[in-house]
Amino acid sequence: MNIKSRIIAIAFLIIGGTSIVYAQNRVINLDDAILRRYSVFGEERLKGLQWIGKTNSYAYTDGQNLLIASVADQKPVPVLSFDELNQAVGGALKAMPAVKWIDPGHFTVIVGGNRYKFDLATKKAEIINIFIVEGENIDIDPVTGNTACTIGDNLFISNDGKTTQVTNDTEWGIKSGKSTHREEFGIDKGTFWSPQGNLLAFYREDARQVTDYPLVDINSIPAKEVKIKYPMAGMKSHKVTVGVYNIKTGKTIYLQTGEPSDKYFTNISWSSDEKSIFIAEINRDQNELRYNQYDAASGAFLRSLFSEYNAKYVRPEKAAINLKDSFLWLSAVNGYNHFLQYDYSGKLINHINTGKIIVRKFLGTDESENKVFFVGNNADNIDLQVYMVDLKQKHKTSEFEVVRLTNEEGYHDGALLSADGKYLLDQFSSSTVPHKVNLLSTNGKISVTLLNSKNPLAGYQFGKTEIVRLKADDGKLLYGRIIKPYNFDPTKKYPVVLYVYNGPNVQLINDSWTNGASFWMYYLANKGYVILTVDGRGSANRGMDFEQVTFRKLGQEEMKDQMVGINYIKSLPYINGDKIAVHGWSYGGFMTTSLMLNYPEVFKVGVAGGPVIDWRYYEVMYTERYMDTPQANPKGYAQTSLLDKAQNLKGSLMLIHGAVDPVVVWQHSLKFIKSCVDNNIPIDYFVYPGHEHNVIGKDRVHLYNKVIEYIDEKMNKEPNSNF
Repeated sequence: MNIKSRIIAIAFLIIGGTSIVYAQNRVINLDDAILRRYSVFGEERLKGLQWIGKTNSYAYTDGQNLLIASVADQKPVPVLSFDELNQAVGGALKAMPAVKWIDPGHFTVIVGGNRYKFDLATKKAEIINIFIVEGENIDIDPVTGNTACTIGDNLFISNDGKTTQVTNDTEWGIKSGKSTHREEFGIDKGTFWSPQGNLLAFYREDARQVTDYPLVDINSIPAKEVKIKYPMAGMKSHKVTVGVYNIKTGKTIYLQTGEPSDKYFTNISWSSDEKSIFIAEINRDQNELRYNQYDAASGAFLRSLFSEYNAKYVRPEKAAINLKDSFLWLSAVNGYNHFLQYDYSGKLINHINTGKIIVRKFLGTDESENKVFFVGNNADNIDLQVYMVDLKQKHKTSEFEVVRLTNEEGYHDGALLSADGKYLLDQFSSSTVPHKVNLLSTNGKISVTLLNSKNPLAGYQFGKTEIVRLKADDGKLLYGRIIKPYNFDPTKKYPVVLYVYNGPNVQLINDSWTNGASFWMYYLANKGYVILTVDGRGSANRGMDFEQVTFRKLGQEEMKDQMVGINYIKSLPYINGDKIAVHGWSYGGFMTTSLMLNYPEVFKVGVAGGPVIDWRYYEVMYTERYMDTPQANPKGYAQTSLLDKAQNLKGSLMLIHGAVDPVVVWQHSLKFIKSCVDNNIPIDYFVYPGHEHNVIGKDRVHLYNKVIEYIDEKMNKEPNSNF
C-alpha cells in the first residue's frame, strides 16, 4: 500500500493554552497521575449538585453535610449531617451517599439493598423498596420506586418488598435486561420504565447462532476455556427482541418486529400514556433507520413515523424527547446533529436547524415548551456551550436563531436547567479554569459565581499545554494539542511522542481543564518529551462530512492528518525530528501500528495497546458501520489490514494486549506477531494476564511504566536490524 507522504501542515493560529507554569517544587508522581488523579490533583466541586424537584432551590454536599440554597438566597444552609443520615439508615454508611431530592423536605437514598425515603423534618428514613443486593444493571423507576435488575442473564423486578423473576432462560447465549448490540448506537442499558412505572420494556438478546470465541482462564489447574459470543464482521449476528412486562398482571409480551431478524433496535422510548413504545430500527447495512411505533399491550406493529437514509451510515444515539403534543428527535440528516420536531402521527413540525451549532445534550424546555435548551458546540470549535432556541420565533432563513446563554469560554458539560427553564447551574472548566459553578438566569439578568476552584496544580511541575490549528489536505480545520516539559527550554531539541486515537465518535482535544489531556502525559513530558495529539478527520463533534471521510477505508485519511501534525511539529525549532515515537490504545493501537508500517522513516518507536490489526476480526456492529462487510468491501479490508505489511517495519515496535480482551480479541496481535516471525522482523510484545481491553487498577501504573520505559530505551538506542 502506497500512501502519499507529501503533506504540508499549515499552522495558522495558536488559540491559547493551559498556562499552568508556576513556581513548581513538587514532581509529578506517576502513581498519583493515574491512581489518584482526583484525590491529589482534583478540583474543588459542589458534589452532588442538583435542582430540588420543581423548585428553584438546589442542593449539594460538602462531604459532611447536605446543604440547600436557592436562587433568591445563594447562601447554603446545612440541613442534615452525615452522622444524622447514617444513624437513620442503621449505621451502614462509610461516606456521604448520592441522594435524589424529591422536594425541599424529602429525598431518596440507596443503602445496601434498601431504598429509603428521608424526611428532613423528622430526621427519619423509611424503607420504600427492597431489592436484591447481588443484582446488577439496577434500574429504579423514579415514580414508583420499582426496581429492575439482572442476576446472571435473567431479569428480575422488585416492588412492594418482593422480588419477581421476569425471565427464566437457562440456555447459554440468551440474556435479558442487559445492554445489547455490543453497546453501539448509544445503548448503555437494557431496561426502560414507562412514564408511570406500570410497565417495563427490556432487551432480550439471543446469540445462540453467533460463533463461540475462546478465552483462557489461567487461574485454574489446568487452565480452562471460557467462551464468549463474538460476532465478527460479515458473520452471523445475534437476534434481539424487545419484551414488555406488566407489573400488575405479571405477564410479558414481545414486540412483533418482524424480519429480517438481524436488525438493530435502539433509542427506546414510551408514549406519555404508556400505550405505545417507539424504537429506532436500523438495518444490518446501517444506512437506513425507521422510527417505529408498537402497541405496548399486544406488541403489534402500528406504523413507521419516519425514516432516515444515509449512503454511508446512520448512527442514532439519543432517545426521543417527549413534549406535550410532539417529540424531539436528534438527527444529522443535514450533516450536523439538530433537533427535528415531529407530532405523533410522524408529521415533521420543525427542522430546528441551528446551522453549524451541533446539539450534544438536551437540557430541557421552559414551561410553555417554546424554548428548547441544549448543550452544543460550533463545528469549528472545541468548546461546549449552553444554547437556547425559541420554536415560536420568526426567522427569515432556514436557520433558527441560536442564543448562547453561557458567558465564559470553556467546556460547559455539567450544566443543569431548572424545571421551569428560568435558571442554570452552570458547571464547567476551561484551559485556564480548573472548575467553576455559576448560577445564571436564562434571561441573562443573573450571573452569580457559586464556586471558583483553586488551581490544584499550583506548586507541581506541570508543563504548558498549547492548542494549534492545522489544515488537512482537503482544507478542513484540524486541532492539535502540544504539551511541553515544565522546564521547557526553547534552545534545546526535544524528541516527540505522538499520542493517537483518531477513531470514530471520539474527540480527544477540547477546551476543558488540561484540554482533555491525561495527567500521565505531563509526567512523560517532564522526562524530556514534547507530547503531540491531533484530532484528525474521522473524529467526533465536527459534523458528518468531517467524520465520514474515513468510510470503507479506516486509518487511511487519519494517517494523513496525523502526518499533518507531525510535519508541523517537525518545523518547530525546538524539535528533534529524528526522534519521534507514537503510542495509542485500541483504535489508537491500530493507528500506532499503521503509522509505524506506512511511515517507517518517520517513526522510530511505537507502543500499540490492544490494537486492531485486521478489521475482519473485529465485531459486527462497529466494523460494518464504518467498513461495510468483508464480502462487500474486500478492497477496503485488504488496504487497511496490517498482516501483510509487517515487513515494512523499521523502527522499534511493542504490542501490548490484555490476555482476556473481549473487545479487540487477542487474535489480532498474535496474528501480527506471527506475520513478523514469518518475515524475520524483530518485534516486542507484552501481555497482561487477566486483563480485558483496558489495563485498569494498580496495574495501569505498571502499564505506563512499561510504555514510558520502552520509549526511553528505544529513543536512545538504534533498533536492531535483525535477530
